Amino acid sequence: MKKLPVMLAAVAALTIVVLAVVARPLLFASVDAEVAQAAGVPVRALSFGFLLLLGLSVAATSQITGALLVFALLVAPAATAQLITARPLAGLLLAVAIGLAVTWVGLALAYFSIYPVGFYVTSLAFALYVGARVWRAAAG
Repeated sequence: MKKLPVMLAAVAALTIVVLAVVARPLLFASVDAEVAQAAGVPVRALSFGFLLLLGLSVAATSQITGALLVFALLVAPAATAQLITARPLAGLLLAVAIGLAVTWVGLALAYFSIYPVGFYVTSLAFALYVGARVWRAAAG
């Protein structure tokens, strides 16, 4: 059991280092893959590497939280942030803030009720996504 925190720390450190190294080309390839490829960015290698990194992160964290909760915390905050802003840095910061807020509020609600944390976290994340979707549709 003592190996798990060390493994999680190693996966987190590896993820941060790799993302710091490939952040600009990955963003370029994510925004416009054809132009990035024409500019010499190895789009396929970046896509494959990012998929491997994502799989490694999910495999490491799902041992603790479960696959559904990891999926909800990976997808819902980012999708909600993308609906709110189109700017990459603002979207990244907003996605992190949404993920943290949903997690802490879910923990607080679960503490005072009979339902598990995962129920509240996924429900809140989905509700925020639906709310952002409705807000965007009403705004324009």
